[in-house]
Amino acid sequence: MFFNARQDLATKRIGGDLILYDLNNKVLHVLNMTAAKVFHMCDGAHTPEEMAHELVESFDGIEPVQACEDVKQTLDVLKAKKLVAQTD
Repeated sequence: MFFNARQDLATKRIGGDLILYDLNNKVLHVLNMTAAKVFHMCDGAHTPEEMAHELVESFDGIEPVQACEDVKQTLDVLKAKKLVAQTD
């Protein structure tokens, strides 16, 4: 299972957050560092398991089980907001 981020979003980094602006729907989204890392890995080449592994490598103190749950929850929110699409 893979995910692709929408390419038609305007993006800007402010501090540790990633700001996404949906030009079509005129909606602003703010992603924290964890969600931003997951969003950037939605390139059609990373599985959720690979994303979780990257979180464990990138952030001190995060356990693999927690990273998997964080990725799942983040992907669920990103899909619900139509910022990413699932591919098989």
